[in-house]
Amino acid sequence: MGRKFWVIGVTVLVCGAAGALLLIPGQRNVLRVTEPDPAMRDAIRTARTRLPEFNKALLNAGPKDRFSVRVKLKTEAGSEFIWLRNVYPAPNHHYLGEIAQKPVGSRATVGETTTVPEAEVVDWIMSVNGVQTGGFTDPAVGVPSKPK
Repeated sequence: MGRKFWVIGVTVLVCGAAGALLLIPGQRNVLRVTEPDPAMRDAIRTARTRLPEFNKALLNAGPKDRFSVRVKLKTEAGSEFIWLRNVYPAPNHHYLGEIAQKPVGSRATVGETTTVPEAEVVDWIMSVNGVQTGGFTDPAVGVPSKPK
């Protein structure tokens, strides 16, 4: 049996043969995927490859700049991807941020502050000087720019 992933958000990128829409009471746009879709793997690879760009901007953030990361959260049911907002750098290659959405398979709550290792990041979004970059796994959110 393959790994189970929960993808939360407006992620239609992985729909199709790899997964089926699973409607869960109290949750919107939750997609259950038993095997990662090739397009999702490519999007995650792009986000991970460009993570140094995110980290550099995060370390040089201005007061109006905003940063979010999508992380792989391990749960009793497998794994799910959730967004953290208001992200700041933390020691030892970690990020500190607020949970931005209710996880399906966890008791974590929206607004709860958590620390996650950089290795669990599968996507990121940043708004620097009013320009949004990232969101590679979520075409409804993402506005990927070309690497510098």
